Amino acid sequence: MPHKSLIRKFFQSYWRLSRSLSLDVRACVRDAQGKIGLVRSSSDGSWQMPGGIVETGETSAEALARILERIAGIEILGDPRLVAIYARPEGADFDQRALFLVPSWRRSREPNMVKMYDGAAPAAHALTFFDLDGLPHDVDKAVPRRLAEIDQSRALSEVW
Repeated sequence: MPHKSLIRKFFQSYWRLSRSLSLDVRACVRDAQGKIGLVRSSSDGSWQMPGGIVETGETSAEALARILERIAGIEILGDPRLVAIYARPEGADFDQRALFLVPSWRRSREPNMVKMYDGAAPAAHALTFFDLDGLPHDVDKAVPRRLAEIDQSRALSEVW
C-alpha cells in the first residue's frame, strides 16, 4: 500500500515543521571534596542531577544558570562545559537532554527551605551532595552512567 507510506511521510513532515523541539538541561555539580550534587525528582522521588526545560528565547547555558540559581542558590562561575546531548528516553516530556559539567560555582544564597511541622527543612528539590561511592539507593539509573561518561570525557580531553 504505497499511499500509506506517502500519508505517513506527509504527517511526519508536518509534525516536524509545526512542533518545536524541547530541550532539557542537566548539570553535574561537584563540591570541593568531589561529591556530586543531586536533587529529588518531584515526579518519581528519585535522586537526579539538577536541571529543567530550556524556555523559548533562552540559551541552554542561560537556562542552566536560571535553574541552578532557583533550585540551589548556585551561581555558575565561568562557562559550563557541554558533555553530551542525549535523545529523548521513552516516556520523557522533552525531546533532547544536554548534560553540562559545572567546573566552578559559588553559593549566591541559601538553598530553598520549606516550612515543616517541626521546623524548616530543605525543599524536596534542594541540592544535596553525595560521595560518588555512596550514592543513594533510589538514585536515577542514568546518574551513574552519566558520571562514568563525564570521567571518560575528562580522560579523553587530557589525551587530546
